Amino acid sequence: MVEASGVLSTRKKAILNILVRDYIHTASPVGSAQVARHPALGVSPATVRNDMAELEEEGYISRRHVSGGGVPSDKGYRFYVEHMGQDHQPPSDMRWLVQHRFRVVSREPEAWSRVAATILSQAVRNVAMVTFPSAIQSRLKYLQLVRLQEFLALLVLVLQSARVRQQLLRLPDNVAQQDLTALANKLSARFAEKDRHQMAVMPAEEVSPLEALVTREAHSLMEAEDRAAFRDVWVEGLRHMLAQPEFASGQRAREVAEVVEDRELVSNLLTAVQGHPGVCVLIGEENGRDLLRPFSVVLCQYGIPGQSMGVVGVMGPTRLDYTTAIAGVQYISLCMGRLLAGLYGYSP
Repeated sequence: MVEASGVLSTRKKAILNILVRDYIHTASPVGSAQVARHPALGVSPATVRNDMAELEEEGYISRRHVSGGGVPSDKGYRFYVEHMGQDHQPPSDMRWLVQHRFRVVSREPEAWSRVAATILSQAVRNVAMVTFPSAIQSRLKYLQLVRLQEFLALLVLVLQSARVRQQLLRLPDNVAQQDLTALANKLSARFAEKDRHQMAVMPAEEVSPLEALVTREAHSLMEAEDRAAFRDVWVEGLRHMLAQPEFASGQRAREVAEVVEDRELVSNLLTAVQGHPGVCVLIGEENGRDLLRPFSVVLCQYGIPGQSMGVVGVMGPTRLDYTTAIAGVQYISLCMGRLLAGLYGYSP
């Protein structure tokens, strides 16, 4: 995370935190009288107004005119996030809902991303993005061959990440099911726990055209799986984001839809969390691309280190409820990590 620079007095910190919290909840510029009404502050509106002027000079807030209310800048939001503390707990009703819904789909890995994104988007009233856990390099668990017609079979790859890939094969000969099963068992034993690069090393002995075909197609399927890492993203909550006042105009709404519907842009954004411990928060211009500057993103990886990892994320305006977003992303990534560990029989 990028840390906000500069040293603020205790009172300025309190004023900035109050201003950011109030602006997050009201979406309206926060005036000095409004800040001064907070009982914990105990200073006059005039004192607050002077401090707000200094906060503006230091780049933490902006105001349209001297006597106007303040709006946090990206730097102000960054200071707020960095000084929130580390104990982020989602509401009890959200925890109950997550646990209940995940119990229902605990044996349906393909449903995890959908369930997680739906719950998270409802909690933060913005867009939620969840990727299915992908192997850092996909590895084979086993493969199957199913005879469909005389010269047609279905190749099924089951990967260690719990993903399934399949491909129709045109066979060079009319092969019985028992022979296909025998070949599948042979290749499963040879390639179990291997990645596509290891599969590409052919055995010293001569292989049949059918065995070469199956090996080649299995390798191609695993290569496609590796390329698709972080592209299989479940996105929910566009309607929630479009309801935010920042995006009320038709032009801004189109910009939001363009960002959310650009799966390549979203998947590239999610890769920002790779190798980042814990929660990663990107605010406004920290996202790097002009198209993403109106947004903040909260991301967290989940999974089994070194084997299979996914990402849970939230996207919203920079006026994001960071407390709820960070707590929700952390909790759901923790729960999804536990689901994945249970699927693998893995214990940390």
